[in-house]
Parts: sequence; structure tokens; C-alpha cells
Amino acid sequence: ILLSNISHEMRTPLNALLGYLQILKDDNEISPEKKIYIENAIVSGVVLLRLINDVLDAAKISAGQLELYPQPFWLDSVAISIWKTFKQLAAVKGLKFNISSTPVPYMLLGDKERIIQIINNIVSNAVKFTEKGFVNVVIEKREETSEELELLITVKDSGCGIPEEKKDELFKPFKRLQREQQGTGLGLFISKNLAKRMGGDLWFESKEGKGSAFYISLRLPKVPLLQEQPLKGRRFVILYGKDCPSFVCNVLENQCTLLGAKIKRYMCAKRLMEDILKNRISKIDYFIVVEPIDDKIFPSSIVDVMRFILGKGECRYLLISENENKKKKKLKVFDYVFSSYISIEDILDIEKEKEKEKEKEKEKEKVQILIVDDEPFNRQVIAMMIKKSFPDAVIEFAYNGKEAVEKAVTQKFDMIFMDIRMPVMNGFEATKRLREKGIESAIYVVTADVIRETLREALDCGANGVVQKPINVKELERILNSRIEDRSDEKFNGESSHRR
Repeated sequence: ILLSNISHEMRTPLNALLGYLQILKDDNEISPEKKIYIENAIVSGVVLLRLINDVLDAAKISAGQLELYPQPFWLDSVAISIWKTFKQLAAVKGLKFNISSTPVPYMLLGDKERIIQIINNIVSNAVKFTEKGFVNVVIEKREETSEELELLITVKDSGCGIPEEKKDELFKPFKRLQREQQGTGLGLFISKNLAKRMGGDLWFESKEGKGSAFYISLRLPKVPLLQEQPLKGRRFVILYGKDCPSFVCNVLENQCTLLGAKIKRYMCAKRLMEDILKNRISKIDYFIVVEPIDDKIFPSSIVDVMRFILGKGECRYLLISENENKKKKKLKVFDYVFSSYISIEDILDIEKEKEKEKEKEKEKEKVQILIVDDEPFNRQVIAMMIKKSFPDAVIEFAYNGKEAVEKAVTQKFDMIFMDIRMPVMNGFEATKRLREKGIESAIYVVTADVIRETLREALDCGANGVVQKPINVKELERILNSRIEDRSDEKFNGESSHRR
């Protein structure tokens, strides 16, 4: 318990230090030389944090207090995390790093971060003790029932192997393969205990001088999908080059196919353009470019041509690029830019965004607006401005506050634009009465006054805000879009809750 408390107290200030160092690193006023010092300090801090976390985990295991936090997750997100973490480290040592993952058409319930921790520990050792050759990771099904899946993760390397006299001590705490080896010697001890907590185990085979193979088994419950095939009917086109890691495309294609999508892959932009021009491809929901591509043509130019040929439509243009430079510029061409990979979770998030956008467009079509003003020219100007952005909006008019109250009580409006100075009943009084009667429409007071007292009085009466004359078209559009978004969010969230 004492060790656990000390580790926790050390980790808290270290997290703060790493945070401040990251802020300094991103400061443009820091010189390149000092940035190198900061990066080195961050690397050292991360190593120290990892050591502290290992000590804390070991203490919790010994005390029987290590807890797991299961959450639904996609298996491919684990594979992608491992690939992203080690692909560069392996490349620096000149190692071939390969990873493959069996497609699983449903989510699993487990502590994803702990699963990644187990695999990271094994792969890290494989990369560390392999000077030439390969490190291969295979994630596959071992056994399956209607409610549970047993995974087998195999990590093989062509490294130095493990001497016979060291094998029996390998999973004991604070035992290291080599004295000069960095670390606490806790990684394998923690990993084996975590695997057992997840209904599995960790074991190995090794020959000194010929490499090792570590095996991780895990038993995880299945999470049934809300829909059988949420991507049914969606058409994906992936453009990539011969140097593109096949794992990136394979994982995405396997998962999307299992969820109902149709995939077409191209290594040549010219052939893709020919197929589109000859109507071999008539509908695309997702166009994904994986850099680097082989053609002597910029991905942005390809997207421009496709937008021109296919029209606006519902196609989403995605870019996978490890080059973080000019990301803002790329976002002007592509709808989304991802670093290194796109997971199935990313695609499903985009699907939700598309559904919300459709709902928003539907709301635009049936938006009901009441314009209250005694001057006909003012009514006409506001109506024309609204119709410019919302051509299908239904607009009603009232000539004074009293008439506005009578209409709003018998007819539902999404928004009311209320002038202040009118005969019979002014805008403040009308707004106050509408709120007293329980009318929840968004009410914006329209006025030429610029004094604070007008805004305060409008809000006190129950208005949502003030629109100043002369009316700015963009400001009016912003207010309308904000209201429509609130409405579509409410409806979307309500339907989602109902589906759950």
C-alpha cells in the first residue's frame, strides 16, 4: 500500500511536468535548439512515467487491488494502435514489422487500454532484442461461442532468443533478461497477470539465437450490434500506392465489408478516372486517399476532378497522411484528414454526422418563422434574407404584438423575430405574454437601439437575443442555423435514445 501511494504521488506532479513541457514544445517562439532539449526531456519523462506505472501496477497486483474497466471496443482499433506505436521504431532498426488481424464483425467488451498494454509489452521486447530480421504480430480467433470470443495474439521475432536458464524466471517480478537491459523487469509479470484476469494466459517458445514466439490468449464477451449492417449499401473507393502499408487498407476493407459496405481499391488514379468517366462507378459514399500514391498527381487535384464529375452529392473525401504539415490546407480539399490510419469507429462517427446533417436539412425544409413588424418594408427585407438561406421556410407575418400573441398561441413557430416599437402592443410586452403562456419558440427582438438597456430589457422579458438593424445577413443566417442545429440535435438524440 505504501509503494502504491508513493507511486501515485510521484505520477501526479510528473503528469503536470509533461503537460508544461508539451506546451513549451508547441510554442513558436522557442528556438529549434531548445526544442530539442524539451523533446529529450519529454522522452525521459515518458520513460519515467512508464516505470512508475509499472511499479504501481505491480503493487496493485500484489495487493489484489488491480481493477479492469471493460468498455465496448472494435478489435481493429487495438491492432492499429500497436501498428502505429511500433512501425517507426522497427523501421529505425531496419526490421520488417508486420501485423495482421482477423476481421470481427462486432464489438468486444474489455479493458482496451490494458489489452494494448499487454501486447505493447511483448512487442516492445521483441523489437528491443531483435537486431535484424522481423517482428510479426498476428491477432486471430481461437474459439468462439454465441456470447464469447477467445483471442490468440502471437508475437514472433527473429531476435536473440531466451537462454534455457532464464526461462523459468521470465515472468517473475524484477527479473530482466540482461543486466544492462533498461526497465524494471515488471512488464512480463504484469502482462501475464492481466491476461489471467481476462480469462486467458501468456506463454512463450524460444530458442537461443533463433528468436522467440509469445502467445497471449484472452476471453472477451461479444457486444451485439444495434444494427446488423450499419454500412449496408455504402460504397468505398480507396486510392493508395505500392508503398502504402497493406495493413491500413486491409483492416479498413475487412471491417467495412463485414458491416455491409462495398469496397473498390485502386493503385492508379488514371484508371480510377477512366472508370468514373465511363460510368463504371456511378455512386461513391467515401473516397479515401492513402498517401503516398504513385501517380505524379496531387491528391487534392484528384479530389477536385471527382467533385466536378460526381457533383456535390453525399460523398465524403478522406485523406490518410503521416505528414502533419499543411493539415489546414489539406482540410480545404478533404472533408477529413487522418494521421496514419482510419478505424471503423471513425467511419461510424462520420455516419452519425451525416445522419445529423440530413436531419438538419429536413428541419430547414419545414422551419416555421413568424415576423412581427408594423412596417411592410421591414417585414419583406427579413423574409427575403431568410429565404436566401432557407428557401423552403414557411413564413408568417403579424403587424403588431397583439396579433403576434394570437398567432403564436394557435400555431407553432420555431422562431419569432419581434420588432419593439409597434402600435397596439410593443415587442417587449408581446414577448413577456408569450413566455407567460408557455410559448417556447426562440424569440429575437429586432431593434435599431444599440444601448445595453435594450438588450437587458429584452432578456428580462424572455427573449433569446437581439438582432440589430440594419440586419446583417450572415448574423441572421448564424442565428437560424444555430436554432435548426439545436432542433435537429434534440430530435437525433431522442431517436438514438429510443433505438437504444
